[in-house]
Amino acid sequence: TSVLIRQQGWKHATAGTVSTYDSQGNRLDTVYIGRMPERAKVQAKRLLEQEVEAITEKHDFKYTVCIADGARDLWLFFRKKYPNAIHVVDFFHVCEHLSRLSELFFSDPSEAKAWYNKQKIVLKEEPEGASKVIRAVRYRRSKAKHNPEIESELKYLQRNRKRMNLNYFELQQNNLPIGSGVVEAACKNLIGTRMKKSGMRWTVNGGQTILTLRSLILSNRWEQFWEFFLNRHFPEFGT
Repeated sequence: TSVLIRQQGWKHATAGTVSTYDSQGNRLDTVYIGRMPERAKVQAKRLLEQEVEAITEKHDFKYTVCIADGARDLWLFFRKKYPNAIHVVDFFHVCEHLSRLSELFFSDPSEAKAWYNKQKIVLKEEPEGASKVIRAVRYRRSKAKHNPEIESELKYLQRNRKRMNLNYFELQQNNLPIGSGVVEAACKNLIGTRMKKSGMRWTVNGGQTILTLRSLILSNRWEQFWEFFLNRHFPEFGT
């Protein structure tokens, strides 16, 4: 999500989450990470690693799932740091691309909607759903005039095929998440609602202070942080 940096214009801030789930698919806890715009998301990735390491030291998990959109730098990071995890591109981001393809393929809105709904179900509920959807897209492309936007959307699906194929079906079978809804909510609750109000402009340091405090609150670490802070800097007032 973008925030307005003083004298720099709009730049992208980063929101990340680390969530744990029980065997029934119920979310147990979420740690929120918010960072002001930074080169290559270096600090955001470092904090994410630290949170994963801290959680996995205390608990054993049957599955680890890395979910993101199609951003190349994130998948390079996940492949390097968590090669044995399940890597899955966010289902709802893929649906946005399918929705756009339906608009490009059909001039009739009802036909576009019907095609989109069918492909969404195939992708989500059938084994090898991604391959089936890509075949359907290729078929429709063969019936349409050459369009660079269609080619771009198809390349997105092909590039992310391995992170879509079987994953949505299998993840649901194991009560695991298929989407980054928690992260999308973090973009809104952690960053957007506080930092994108009318007329707001931020320095990097000032904005980071706000994001750090909001991350603590959303992660239910407010009291824990202040106990740590007092014990470290004012031991005479600590518990």
